[in-house]
Amino acid sequence: MSTNEFSRSGVYEDPPPPYETLQPVLKQPVSYGATPDFTNVATTAFPLACLSGLESLRELDQLNIEMEPIEYCSCSCESFYSYNVKNTFDQNLFTISPVNSTCTSYDMQLFDSFGNPVVLFQRCRECCSGLRIEVTHMHGALLGTVQLEAGFLKSAYIVEDGNGQTVFKVKRSRFQFFPKDVDFSIMSADGSQEVGKITWLWSGWMSARHLYKIVFPKDLLVEMKMALLAAWYMMEEDYQDSHRNRST
Repeated sequence: MSTNEFSRSGVYEDPPPPYETLQPVLKQPVSYGATPDFTNVATTAFPLACLSGLESLRELDQLNIEMEPIEYCSCSCESFYSYNVKNTFDQNLFTISPVNSTCTSYDMQLFDSFGNPVVLFQRCRECCSGLRIEVTHMHGALLGTVQLEAGFLKSAYIVEDGNGQTVFKVKRSRFQFFPKDVDFSIMSADGSQEVGKITWLWSGWMSARHLYKIVFPKDLLVEMKMALLAAWYMMEEDYQDSHRNRST
């Protein structure tokens, strides 16, 4: 998908400022707190070059996500949600909003803090394996994919890189009773090592806000950090779908 196609599919009427003149947060403040001690797998040293718009992910080992309800569908038949992605210093890095929306289908587009489109989370329905999300950079590069594990009990989310190789499996750590935070373990491809977590943060019975935290190795490739963000989004979609089914 070209840059112009991203611009046309977005929610901004005027073209965003070019990357050469404005840049989002690129360097994170220094943190003196302890960081989670996860086994580091499928990582590499920081590359000299980074895909435009993803520079702020290079020095991060955690993302915090807040949900904001919006009415996006023109026929108002369904509520949609926008999400703010922040670092641990509460700096807004990205906004994720629905695009190409209809009553039955929509994609999610990730914008940087200046409104530049960066990544598209494209929903692809496959007849046998169900929902699959493709993570595509604004310049057309496939960063990774996420899909439910094939089988009768689909309890894990498979995270693949742009070459179709499985890198992570995300699954619920254990059965937990509410009210409390719910953890989903990010496991290595063979399931032998825990390398991070996606956590749904309990915010109270009456709260309409959903808060999430994603923790991963700091030197993980930015493409795979973005793929893990897509895995979180698929988990959130599964929750919203189950909530809609209970309401009908």
